Amino acid sequence: FMELELEFEEAFGGGIKHVCLGQSAPCAQCAGTGEVKLPLTRLCSPCRGSGRVRSSAGLQRCMVCDGRGYRSVEACPSCDGSGQETLERWLAVSLPAGLIDGDSLRLAGEGEPHPEFVDHPGDLQLRIRLRPHALYSRRGRDLWLQRPISALRLQLGGEVRIPHPGGHRTVRVDAGTATARSVCFRGEGFPARAGRPHGDLIIEFQPITVDKLDSVLRAQFEALEAELQRKLSHHLPELAAWEANWLQDPRP
Repeated sequence: FMELELEFEEAFGGGIKHVCLGQSAPCAQCAGTGEVKLPLTRLCSPCRGSGRVRSSAGLQRCMVCDGRGYRSVEACPSCDGSGQETLERWLAVSLPAGLIDGDSLRLAGEGEPHPEFVDHPGDLQLRIRLRPHALYSRRGRDLWLQRPISALRLQLGGEVRIPHPGGHRTVRVDAGTATARSVCFRGEGFPARAGRPHGDLIIEFQPITVDKLDSVLRAQFEALEAELQRKLSHHLPELAAWEANWLQDPRP
């Protein structure tokens, strides 16, 4: 298994992903032996040329030089004596649309060679993991995002542009109250395979009110407030009822 990290946009739309693999191969410098010949023989350091080393059992033949007292080979510096090196290999992996965490892709013949059958490499299985996204989150195949929006637009309704892994979209918001609300758009979430239904897109609209008014907006807001006050019981019945209850003149 190998883990393959994808951005939300890559996983959503699919396409081609270039992946670098590290694969073991016999060291080209020593042909896989782990040793290289020295241009000149050298005195064996562990036994200091004697061919023997002292141990708890007494003098033993030096295993480094095989008792000769000198060495004509040394560990290959390219592979540190392992006889193996790691080569980079690039693959162009075809990604189907709608991959999510836990999905896997099997690439036939792209795995490590079998120890006994070098010409028959195994399969490579890629396990998908989505990188966390600054905007989107995912629940199953449903795609979630928070979208700040003018409180006035929430009341008026209309078309609103939203970001989307498949490209910016325009959605219609129904007129209503200027409070936070979630709107579900069926089938606009992560694609599914094998004829299964796509996920949904859930947008959490967060109303934003005006912090500062310039002279033009202030005049327009004053005119709007005057119109609301003129028909208070129609436009704001809760406010009209409160004022009627608590702002009545107590004098007879």
